[in-house]
Amino acid sequence: SYSRRIERPDGRELDPNPQYMDPYNIRVGNPELEPEYINSMELNYQKRIKTSFVSAEGYYRINTNKITNIKILQEDGTFVHTFQNLNKDYSLGTELMGNTDITKWFNVNASINIFDYRLVGNVEGEDVDKQSTNWNGKLNITMKFKYDIRVQMSGIFQGKSVTAQGTQEGFPMLNLALRKEFFEKRLSATLSVRDLLMTAKRESTSTGTDFYSYDNFKREAPILTLDLSYTINNYKKQRNGRTEEGNQEMDMEF
Repeated sequence: SYSRRIERPDGRELDPNPQYMDPYNIRVGNPELEPEYINSMELNYQKRIKTSFVSAEGYYRINTNKITNIKILQEDGTFVHTFQNLNKDYSLGTELMGNTDITKWFNVNASINIFDYRLVGNVEGEDVDKQSTNWNGKLNITMKFKYDIRVQMSGIFQGKSVTAQGTQEGFPMLNLALRKEFFEKRLSATLSVRDLLMTAKRESTSTGTDFYSYDNFKREAPILTLDLSYTINNYKKQRNGRTEEGNQEMDMEF
């Protein structure tokens, strides 16, 4: 398959009003940003084995006008974090995914993505041509119990990557959620914990004209959330003259 899509900058990336992160760092958007254009070529194979399936995908993607976060050192020693359209980046890789029901109540879904990544462009008058082998993985485990109770564990690992001005370190993260439905599935309560082991972070290094910078950002964790949802009209879909119940699958939005 081949696809071409457009990715427009968001409000934070366009906003020219300065946001003071701390006495030494200021974030400013760039209202002159142009959209990204992504050309993607993919070849996918899937194999179903009873209730399970595995898939393998090879892909090649070219991103033109890539929106990049850069840092600029000011004369007063402060850093301005802003955004710029880099020329291009290229991704050539493969993704493997599998989904299986170990038992009727225990489901495992896993994937791993490995790709060669290359940046080409110009940042503040300096040419950028960088390459790295990147990878990331995901693991989702869903357990279904009696009395309409479900437990979901979601884990991810983001590998290390080059950036326009340096490197971005990898990190793992684990999320956990419990869902209970009441009153014939009209009311649902979901208790979720994000970054359970407090391992999510953004650790990076960057270099530019007259500076070297090391950043390590960590958010407050774990993050506990309770969501309540009530369906006023639990309608049933009509299909081929038969009545079928609407989709009640668990959506944890991890």
